[in-house]
Amino acid sequence: MLTFTSSFGQTFFIALFAEPIRDEVGLSHAGWGTLYAGATLGAAAAIAVFGRVADVRPTVRPAVGVLLVLAGAALLMALATSPALLALAVFLLRFAGQGMTGHVAMTATARWFDATRGRALAIVTLGYPLGEAVMPAIVVGVTGALGWRGIWLAIALALIFGFAPLVGWLLQKERRPRQPTATGEMTALVPGLGGRHWDRGDVLRHPLFWVLVPGFLASPLMGTAVLFQSAPLMAAKGWSLELYALAFPTYAAAAVTGALSAGVLIDRLRAVRLLPFVLMPLTLGLVVGALATAAWAVVPFLGLIGLTAGLGHTVMTALWAELYGTRHLGAVRGLVSALLVFGTALGPGVTGVLLDAGVGLEAQLAGMAAIATVLIAVFAVVSRWLTAG
Repeated sequence: MLTFTSSFGQTFFIALFAEPIRDEVGLSHAGWGTLYAGATLGAAAAIAVFGRVADVRPTVRPAVGVLLVLAGAALLMALATSPALLALAVFLLRFAGQGMTGHVAMTATARWFDATRGRALAIVTLGYPLGEAVMPAIVVGVTGALGWRGIWLAIALALIFGFAPLVGWLLQKERRPRQPTATGEMTALVPGLGGRHWDRGDVLRHPLFWVLVPGFLASPLMGTAVLFQSAPLMAAKGWSLELYALAFPTYAAAAVTGALSAGVLIDRLRAVRLLPFVLMPLTLGLVVGALATAAWAVVPFLGLIGLTAGLGHTVMTALWAELYGTRHLGAVRGLVSALLVFGTALGPGVTGVLLDAGVGLEAQLAGMAAIATVLIAVFAVVSRWLTAG
């Protein structure tokens, strides 16, 4: 439920309203892009600060809390008539929607489950592709009846009177996994490297974290940039946008496949052993996008990028729990979530600047594939080092 409602703060969903928003608020393309990027960067900073609320127990408090903040953001979107009010609404949507709803869900799941953590995370992750699969069609279907402001008002009411009470009921009993200690006592917290629980300061001071971060930024940064620039990419390829729209469910289906596959493999092998494989589909997809000319190539192009998106969501959260323990997982994952949100803001901006400078998208995809290949090698070295230790 929480990962599904994160759709309301995702770029793919907000972009559905871009044109009417610009027309009614009086923003140019550049003005809207600048406002969106600024609000997203502000949300990333806020997530880094407030990410630790996911460590608050019982989980029902932060879960219902972020849904109510998201409802407030949707209400602001319905009422926004000025750039300032719109900027506040987008900031809260990105903070509560893209950031905190999924963050609370994934953090709680990683903390609650130990032996079956991978499969549990995979199931929870399914909310993301489900939203991507059904939300655009729903919006298109009701826009004529409600208008874009009416849709946002309906979202606010659904969150307040539907999603928030239901999530509150589902989380009324806190789960506590049983993990035996050396003395035989059962504890709900599972330690990480060195048999201890790392806090955010410990993580930031250790070089391993900074070695891993570029690889985990690759998928959201590159994937978001590719999807954001889909129209000019289709034009450069000579492929129609209608074909792209028809092929897009491949992305969601591949993301589901990646998440479920990763869940099973994590429980058998541990997340750290999967590191070298997370970026391989993305790299192949970028190569297809850079070199392919046949229209049917849009299917493997989107599918391979979606496969890494599904793998990354599941493997990343499981990995942080394996490396750093579960006591401060919310604070650690909050920092990571902030970096990921920053990456989703940076990717479209960088590709746009390169396009204005005359660097075509096919050349950019080839460059991304080269960078991803280097990151795969880094992940392979880290995985071998961690498993050997």
